[in-house]
Amino acid sequence: GVKVNSQYGRLYLETTFKPSETSSSKVWVEYLPNFTKNEGYLVNAEASVTAVLSTYLSMKVAYLAKYNNTPPPAVVQYLDRLLTTSLVAKF
Repeated sequence: GVKVNSQYGRLYLETTFKPSETSSSKVWVEYLPNFTKNEGYLVNAEASVTAVLSTYLSMKVAYLAKYNNTPPPAVVQYLDRLLTTSLVAKF
């Protein structure tokens, strides 16, 4: 394959909301301008909800979206989406 090196900047915003001791939610957005290829940029965003199950375990559900306005020529899709469910251990 073709190896392409690019230089990116990063702007990141995040907010967290904790309505109770046993639940929380978080949303973050990230903008990555491509300094090597001026018309290129990436935008990533995730929304998640976490619920405490016990002292050490939590359940997290998250939805991640990744947008690339200049994907490689073989790729037709600009937006990737991922729904995840995680069991999180805190020690």
